[in-house]
Amino acid sequence: HLSKMFGCSVGTLPFTYLGLPLGTTRPKIIDFAPLVDRVERRLSATSALLSYGDRLTMVNSVLSSLPTYYMCSLSLPKSIIENIDRARRNCLWRGTDINSSRKSLVLWERVCQPKSRGGLGVINLRLHNNALLMKNLHKFYNRLSIPWVSLIWSTYYINKVPHADRPRGSFWWKDVLQFADIFRGLSTCKVGDGKTCLFWDDFWNNKVRSVMYPRIHSYAVSLKDSVSLTSSKSISQRFNLPLSEQAFHEYDTMSAADPLDQLSDENDVWSYVWGNGLFSSKKIYDINFMHIHAPSYLAWIWKSKCAMKVKVFGWLLLIDRLNTYDMLDRRHCPPNNSDLTCVLCSTCARETTFHLFFQCPFSADCWAQFGIVWDISLAFTDMLHQAMNSYRSTHFVEKILYAAWNIWKQRNSLIFQNLAPSISSWKALFKSDLSLLVFRLNVSERQSLLNWLYLL
Repeated sequence: HLSKMFGCSVGTLPFTYLGLPLGTTRPKIIDFAPLVDRVERRLSATSALLSYGDRLTMVNSVLSSLPTYYMCSLSLPKSIIENIDRARRNCLWRGTDINSSRKSLVLWERVCQPKSRGGLGVINLRLHNNALLMKNLHKFYNRLSIPWVSLIWSTYYINKVPHADRPRGSFWWKDVLQFADIFRGLSTCKVGDGKTCLFWDDFWNNKVRSVMYPRIHSYAVSLKDSVSLTSSKSISQRFNLPLSEQAFHEYDTMSAADPLDQLSDENDVWSYVWGNGLFSSKKIYDINFMHIHAPSYLAWIWKSKCAMKVKVFGWLLLIDRLNTYDMLDRRHCPPNNSDLTCVLCSTCARETTFHLFFQCPFSADCWAQFGIVWDISLAFTDMLHQAMNSYRSTHFVEKILYAAWNIWKQRNSLIFQNLAPSISSWKALFKSDLSLLVFRLNVSERQSLLNWLYLL
């Protein structure tokens, strides 16, 4: 009747509201098809002409940001994330050709590690999705003045603590609540009215009572009571009497340290391991990679002033993922003539990354042009640090990255264009690249590099 009165059509659930699928049941895979389509449409034909650095920028700035709006509210299905990751991998390694036989140079899991942890800093969508959804737990446990927070507390958790009860409510709330244990592990509760945290098993007022007072804990009648509910019970309701002497001693100590008659009418306040009550999805995301320790020299790359394409090249070089003949052989796709020797020298040495850039006589002559001598008897990390510490000029990282970049270009010109390599052509390209680098430097640093180039 109302639809006829206002001239409106009668819709059905689910439907799209503010760009998101809205319904009473979990969205189906087909409901996320517009998101996947938007990501794939961004793979323009021109991306095949971009350098690795430009493609990385496109992946991080465009393709990785498109799902963020969805991920703030919904848990994306595994297949949707796999489809988006496939598009991102294609953009980074294969251009626009999804069916290309060109292999990824680096394992995707490593690409998705932060730059400070040895990766390329591409967002891991699953971990990012989880971190964004956990922000809802921050709002919920701090009982912010938001309608959905008040509705869930009043509907399901009167005198109950959410993480001690069975999952209740909509699919959306169950998706959010599954991260409650992670949230509790990264936070501490400053008790106000004591309604949001467990008396025994939550970290409140800087203690976990089940750990600090194990004997009295073993006599507890209920382990799922909140601090508020526990404070309203007598000792006989809280514990299976009689208590042992040791348990009674712990009870006295616990009661003196945390008197339950001092609860207030204010909400509990949950704060986090980084030292305040401000929730940060980025910090939650970064915690997933804290166990990874990357070599210190990888951090040099991202702090340098080089162009992004040179930074990505330097990263591939330092983790030994450039497509040298040795790497192609390890990937089971050797060159047609099966000759794996270095093309820049006549030593008949296998063309590994280390030989090409640090042992090859041609490369050694290039490094000698600006006073770099690699002590190849040292371990790789020690060799890099020794060279850096003994170098007497500025911009060491920029110089070695552009020097290696142009050694690689000399090698590729010989293979693909049949152009003979020479120190003079390498030096001309090296100086040209560094002269452009000048414009990336602070004004105070430019003149010193220009003077160095003039004397080179």
